[in-house]
Amino acid sequence: MSFIIFSFAFIFTSLNVNIENSGTKKLGEIITEFLHVSIAYNIFTIVLLAISIYIGRKYEQHFLAKAGEILSAVTLMLFIVFTLLSIIQRIISV
Repeated sequence: MSFIIFSFAFIFTSLNVNIENSGTKKLGEIITEFLHVSIAYNIFTIVLLAISIYIGRKYEQHFLAKAGEILSAVTLMLFIVFTLLSIIQRIISV
């Protein structure tokens, strides 16, 4: 289950969909707009990755649980690092 949640989170945040009138949007943006949720899709990705890590640690013996945990942890760390780098870049450019 951990790997499935990781896969959904990865697709949710990285899959681009070409819409005729609106151009290209991420799948997460489309889903959050459809559900009329005002929270950014990145927050949902972080929550899904955290859930995947938790499930991977709780059910270590299940099939692909460890892989889902590791991939989620790596993706979450990269997400945090790139967010911090973006913030630092904006501070320096001001």
